[in-house]
Amino acid sequence: MCCAEEIYPRPDLKLYLNNSEIDNTTLSVQLNSNGLYTVALQGFVDDLVDGLEIICELRVIEANYTVRKEVIYYRVIQAVSSSNGNIKQLNFSLLFFLYVLLIFKVCF
Repeated sequence: MCCAEEIYPRPDLKLYLNNSEIDNTTLSVQLNSNGLYTVALQGFVDDLVDGLEIICELRVIEANYTVRKEVIYYRVIQAVSSSNGNIKQLNFSLLFFLYVLLIFKVCF
């Protein structure tokens, strides 16, 4: 997910994986009472692999302005011991971390 808040004119947002644009996205656009836009783009990906470059691009064509935020995805593996002393591995991704890194300005 990437988003921009309090911006004018309305920007275009794009998400890329390894420089290929994500097709499966949902765009949310809100025109605020002050005339500024809040936009958010959420991408849906079937399989994230380690080393994947995730890019969020914001463009304001009228201002000839483009900015990109990039992050490299790595799965996190954490060892947890259970009550019987066995050690289990839990795999989880850093989706929340990615959300934070790809946000241009915090959107509510």
